[in-house]
Amino acid sequence: MVPELRKRHRRIWQFGSLFLVAGFIAAVWVLPQTPAPGAKLKPVAKLYPQVVSTRRAEAVVVRLRRDEDGHKQFEILHRLPRKFPFIQVSCNDQILGTMSPKGVDVFNIGDSLSLQSSYLLKLSDPINHQTVLKLEFP
Repeated sequence: MVPELRKRHRRIWQFGSLFLVAGFIAAVWVLPQTPAPGAKLKPVAKLYPQVVSTRRAEAVVVRLRRDEDGHKQFEILHRLPRKFPFIQVSCNDQILGTMSPKGVDVFNIGDSLSLQSSYLLKLSDPINHQTVLKLEFP
């Protein structure tokens, strides 16, 4: 290597090493911090004690639960395939929420729906406009 190329090579490596160190510092700086001991976390929905009815279909188990005051909720255990990345849950054409990719989801039924005697639970993919699953509860 000629002296001019050696000098240029040394300068490139010096600046490159500075950028590498700065990149590591920036990566550590943007890491999420752990929440403080007194910080509020998302509350976990409490399951009601009494199971009124259970329905099984494909990779989904749905339980209708009730508490002592008559409030009701749906507990959905699922392992749906990844072809449904976003699933919306509705009961009697009233949207309850969206499901997580896998696991257990709990949806409380509002007071207006609690007074009805039967429920039509519908899991749908609003992006592709298709119904994944329909279940009826007495």
